[in-house]
Amino acid sequence: MGNCYFGKQSRLLRAKPRIHRTAFFALLGCCSLAFTAAAQVTNYDFNVQVSNIYSVSIQQNGKILVAGPRTGLRLNTNGTVDPSFAPTNPGVFYSLAVQEDGKILGGGSFKLMNGQPHTNIVRFNADGSLDPTFNTQVIGTGLLQPGDVFCLAFEPGGKKLLGGSSFRLPGQSSQGMARLDGLDSPDSAFNPGPNGTSFGLAVQADGKILASGDFNSLGGTASGSVARLNPNGTPDPGFSMAGINYANCMALLADGKILVGATATNNGVIISNLVRLNVDGSLDTNFNTHANTSLMYALAVQCDGKVLVGGRFTTLGGQPRKGLGRVNPDGTVDNSFVPLDYDLVAALGLDADGKILVGGKLAGQSTWYVGRLQNTEPAIQNLAWDGSAITWMRGGTAPEIGWASFQVSTNSTDWTELGVGQRIPGGWRLVPTNQTIQSGSVIRAGGPVSVGQYNGTTWFVQSYLPITSSLAIVTHDGSAGFSSQGFGFNFTAPANSSVIIESSTDLLNWIPTATNSVNSNSRYFNDSSSASGNRFYRLRQGP
Repeated sequence: MGNCYFGKQSRLLRAKPRIHRTAFFALLGCCSLAFTAAAQVTNYDFNVQVSNIYSVSIQQNGKILVAGPRTGLRLNTNGTVDPSFAPTNPGVFYSLAVQEDGKILGGGSFKLMNGQPHTNIVRFNADGSLDPTFNTQVIGTGLLQPGDVFCLAFEPGGKKLLGGSSFRLPGQSSQGMARLDGLDSPDSAFNPGPNGTSFGLAVQADGKILASGDFNSLGGTASGSVARLNPNGTPDPGFSMAGINYANCMALLADGKILVGATATNNGVIISNLVRLNVDGSLDTNFNTHANTSLMYALAVQCDGKVLVGGRFTTLGGQPRKGLGRVNPDGTVDNSFVPLDYDLVAALGLDADGKILVGGKLAGQSTWYVGRLQNTEPAIQNLAWDGSAITWMRGGTAPEIGWASFQVSTNSTDWTELGVGQRIPGGWRLVPTNQTIQSGSVIRAGGPVSVGQYNGTTWFVQSYLPITSSLAIVTHDGSAGFSSQGFGFNFTAPANSSVIIESSTDLLNWIPTATNSVNSNSRYFNDSSSASGNRFYRLRQGP
């Protein structure tokens, strides 16, 4: 459900002597978008048979992209096949990644696409047609393989990272990892040069790049199979990882730690097949969840810190979980999530509303399926503008993102960059410095979600916030503040409208506090219970 609320976060307000001194905030001039979804985990929306699967990705309209051998498939939101997307591909798609503008980047091993020369990478428009403006070719360097693009990741400003095996871009001196700039031209200065195969890439909020796979050297510097690069592609000396020689999948967590599906050893002894690394790359010894196989293929991180785990295993954390399970932030197995048994889960994805996409083989089945199942808890997000800062709070089963960017538009077509947000507890925040947010414009927030096999593909979760001056909390007329009746303020709204005032203590959970029928364009609201603690307020028009 879409809400709109307006105003400006107030300074610390102090009550009269008989009211305890405490901080209250009013959110003004803001809009929000919030939704929830909850159901039993075994409730599948659909389960569609496919020939094979390497990754899944999600378009902004909710349609689902499936990549696999000799196939690129799109499903409608109800699970039926969308015939408008049917690329003729004699090779393999390993990844179909959705850009921020909705275009679809495909990586794999092929030479032609729809009869046109495209080597190992191609781009489609959102409607499924080939994008004629994208002419980048990936050069194969292997004797037996023509070059494989296994993973794709996005950086702010439209830059794209490619990882894989036995390939390079024109003008590039090293192989196995590359970058395209915002104009889709090869970045010849970016030469990490892994001495093996890259399976996964992730971009941190500070611009540093995580890479995982089957290598032990980057840029001529010894590394583990999980390594971190500076934004320019040079090895980050502040990151050192040992004990993992082959990393199948990798996911960046909200606190900067890294979850890795791999065989981890200590003095030659296998200690786990699912490990968590600290921010500096050292092993997090407080995370002790084990799987009984090293064949871990996919991870999906929720905003509440829980992580879905897919692969070919029969126990997780000592409990029976076949192919699919979920772990809590402390590493214990989540007993609220008991899915159907899978012989193999090759790809995982999380939709914006928390629904779970699973690609693999159900137990006892010889065919592959892509299924979507409901989550056990709500997915929560709230986008707000308070007149000086944008906040994007995300929680519950919503998909975690690696970084957040914000744009503004006056026509919902042409977008101006506002900047990359700073992570705050529960979300992201940006104070725009290069653009004025005017009434009638729209703010867009977006961030990349890591999905697919090896976590090698991505899509953008996005939220939109229309800005209008017709509904607002007034802070400059002297009405906003404490009185003997509590905390109150004037607000404006369209005449003859119904306005719902909601309050929150954490910007995630909002409770309707009052409903006002507005006959003129101004009314006063008072919260007599406001002395109970910190509180935020927002307005939205009622039915």
